[in-house]
Amino acid sequence: VLLLAGCSPGGDSVTVYTSQDQVYAEPILQRFEQETGIRVRAIYDSEAVKTVGLVNRLIAEKNHPRCDLFWSNEAFRTHQLAARGVLAADVPIESFGVRTRQWVWNTNLLGRAELPPSLTALTNVQWRGKVVIALPLFGSTATHFQVLRQRWGAAKWQAWCRALSANGVMTVDGNSVVVQLVGRGEVALGLTDSDDVRAGLRNGLPIAGQPLGRDALTIRNTL
Repeated sequence: VLLLAGCSPGGDSVTVYTSQDQVYAEPILQRFEQETGIRVRAIYDSEAVKTVGLVNRLIAEKNHPRCDLFWSNEAFRTHQLAARGVLAADVPIESFGVRTRQWVWNTNLLGRAELPPSLTALTNVQWRGKVVIALPLFGSTATHFQVLRQRWGAAKWQAWCRALSANGVMTVDGNSVVVQLVGRGEVALGLTDSDDVRAGLRNGLPIAGQPLGRDALTIRNTL
């Protein structure tokens, strides 16, 4: 486990902050309770501010921690917390689980062969008003945008961001909303996470997903 600095868990309960989707995290935490007899008080983040909300809360609570374990669904923010001295320095960060950034498209509107060859192609006129992404201030979309900035350099990245906006790329509150809009046919194409694509398929949406190729990003959970 990754304990917060100054936190001394004990007794019959533990407080967990997690940005993992509740639908996935809750059964695991419940099983832990059943197997250990330790009660888990879980605090979840909202879809709209994935991870960032809890990270800001942990920073604010640094000198008076209330959390015993931080389960993040993306490693980037965890390492930010470690760099700021919020996490216990003598406990290693554990990584597990993998999801990827993916295209998601409505199969009634697009074929696989019609997908853009890269993220830079989203600024082409043929995609004007046809693409949706999660607001790139939070969650895995924010992480992905920062990685692209490092790969491409600041000047190219900034020009691309401005061109996306000029081309009418829609921004919404979270990757699951991206999948819903694509599934309803309100837009043809979206950028999301592999777990959200799987959830949409389970719900019977007419969608398909595919990793991004050279613009790909693998995202791990951390404890």
